[in-house]
Amino acid sequence: MLKFKFYIIIPLLFCFSKILIAQKITNNIASEYVNAQLYNGELYNLVKQNNIKGHQFFADEEFVEGEVKIKGVVYNNLELNYDIFNQKLVLRYITPNGSVMVIAVSKAWLEEFTLKNNRFILDNESKVIYQIIGTCTVRIFYQWKKSLAFRSNLGESFYYYSAPQRESFIEKNGNKIRYTDNRSFLSLFKKEDRIAIKKFMKNKKINVKKASDESMLLLIHFCGNSEK
Repeated sequence: MLKFKFYIIIPLLFCFSKILIAQKITNNIASEYVNAQLYNGELYNLVKQNNIKGHQFFADEEFVEGEVKIKGVVYNNLELNYDIFNQKLVLRYITPNGSVMVIAVSKAWLEEFTLKNNRFILDNESKVIYQIIGTCTVRIFYQWKKSLAFRSNLGESFYYYSAPQRESFIEKNGNKIRYTDNRSFLSLFKKEDRIAIKKFMKNKKINVKKASDESMLLLIHFCGNSEK
């Protein structure tokens, strides 16, 4: 799998793109620009490669309003995107002199961030970013990835990003355990609880391989109550 790291952003691109995107950026950078905890990271290049189709981001290429937690401090009203191919949280902002900057937020102090209604945390030990669902004793963790593949079709050759792929884990009592389907999910619970959980999943038509976040939230709430 190929990986691309970009550290230099073409100044000419900034001059042109600043006019196009400045009005979309809502955070007040002038008062917070000096905060090295947040505005600390390598430059991130948004220039698309002509021979690569698709994009590397979690949802789409548009930056969305979100918040970041660094060393216990929450910064909100930020323009964010999540590069799941390179596993980078990307921040776009305007400097006091009006320049548009795009950086990959340093993982050194990063704790968690949100994009719209999606919450992500950084595992301190592995430095892996997980989407997290739930706040109780039973929680779901998704590790999102994309791959880069090569295709040659009708004389046209190009690379393309895959659709988002997720690896699923359930956390119980602080331990993350991987599951792949309904059977492996159910096997993680006590035998006396499985019948009720299986019935709930059947009634709600929940297939954990492709269930929505809302469905999984309902499921883990039920599972948490079943184990009490």
